[in-house]
Amino acid sequence: MLATLVCGCLAVVPLEMLNTRDRGCADLISLVEYSWAAIISLPALRHKQQIPWRYHVALLVCGVTYSVCCNQALNQQLPMPVFLVLKNGLLVANMVVGRFALGAPH
Repeated sequence: MLATLVCGCLAVVPLEMLNTRDRGCADLISLVEYSWAAIISLPALRHKQQIPWRYHVALLVCGVTYSVCCNQALNQQLPMPVFLVLKNGLLVANMVVGRFALGAPH
């Protein structure tokens, strides 16, 4: 978990540098991120799903839409701290979908 946190923090600087030089590169980076996640997740398809597929698909659609919107905001020359606040809002979306998918704890 610590490695994930460190790598996530270290990835911000290259993203900012790439985006400074090429304003349209965020869409390509997002495509690579989603493709990598799909490849890494392939072994999970062998197991029985506990959460219905419609929730997986809804989360994917929301995530891609949110990523595209954030990339458009980044193309509008928002300051990087403001962009990072917008980008990290995806955590809230994941929590909301998780709450509906798994139900409220009693």
